[in-house]
Amino acid sequence: MKKFRCRQGRSHPGKIVLVLEDNYCICEGVCLPRCILYSHYLDFCRNEKLEPACAATFGKTIRQKFPHLTTRRLGTRGHSKYHYYGIGIRETSQYYHSVYSGKGLTR
Repeated sequence: MKKFRCRQGRSHPGKIVLVLEDNYCICEGVCLPRCILYSHYLDFCRNEKLEPACAATFGKTIRQKFPHLTTRRLGTRGHSKYHYYGIGIRETSQYYHSVYSGKGLTR
């Protein structure tokens, strides 16, 4: 995955919020890996021909939009990933079937 540097004034929080509103909802008991959400955002930016914000800026915007999210570190020692707990993908999202088709998510 290509890493992006955070640059002052280059992000577009309005577009990030739009992606979050269209694709995610509060969903108790659901964990999603943070990298999955960010990859969905990168896909959106690629399709819209926008320069993406870095993962840290994206994470801050998620926290603003969903302030009651918690973070969990799941996985075995040395292979853990950070997950957002309390957010799910909307059934109307284009990403729903690709994620919930049975590979590696906690529900």
